[in-house]
Amino acid sequence: MTSGTQHTATYEQAQPLPRTGDQSNLWIIWVGVGLLGLGVLLWTVTSRRRKHV
Repeated sequence: MTSGTQHTATYEQAQPLPRTGDQSNLWIIWVGVGLLGLGVLLWTVTSRRRKHV
């Protein structure tokens, strides 16, 4: 139990930013990656259809 409390204390000292902010930033990054992946997937599908036709 003591190691866990020490870890949280060091984590707070190392990163002054609130944990909620970090979570929102990660969420935005994952959303961006997902949208980018969808865009690439749609682009490949449309390019393949154009090549075949």
